[in-house]
Amino acid sequence: MTSMNLWDTLLKLRKLASASGSGTPSREATAPILYLTPVDGCSMTIRLAEEPDAEGISATLGAAFAEFETLYTPAAFSATTPTTDRIAERFAEGPIWIAELADMIVGTVATVPQGSELYIRSMAVRPGARGSGIGARLLNTVEAFAAAHRYRRLLLNTAPFLLAAVELYERHGFRYTGEQPDLFGTQLLTMAKDIRTG
Repeated sequence: MTSMNLWDTLLKLRKLASASGSGTPSREATAPILYLTPVDGCSMTIRLAEEPDAEGISATLGAAFAEFETLYTPAAFSATTPTTDRIAERFAEGPIWIAELADMIVGTVATVPQGSELYIRSMAVRPGARGSGIGARLLNTVEAFAAAHRYRRLLLNTAPFLLAAVELYERHGFRYTGEQPDLFGTQLLTMAKDIRTG
């Protein structure tokens, strides 16, 4: 995607989000910025999310998974695209990161500590921002966090029909565990990656 196409897409997304009331709330610069890198000529940041970001995270998950809705059961799709209130509750369960372009949330990932393992969930990038490395940067952020906090393994569940996501995870060293959990009637695959510490 060219920088002009990405910028045009971002402006359209911001207008739609503003019109629907699901835009990213303005924030004070309190969360540490983990990345500040150009993506197709725009400045992208990855930072820890804060509770006022819950609405934008929910909107991002909805936008990212909308094209796959018919492949999920209704309950599984609802669980995959949590409401703003449910996202707000997740802040007590583990860190959440967001990727922002032009002050709009375009990507997100959340984690939940489980003993020596760190479970990854709600990894998503808005369709108009895909293909620019945002997903890879979000995964790198999670892996750096896991190594710094001495987690031994990363775990995630994904739907087999999310082909681009599966390919991204494989490129980052995730492998299938053989587990196939069921999310309200939608089959998932479990993938894991061992973390090197020190």
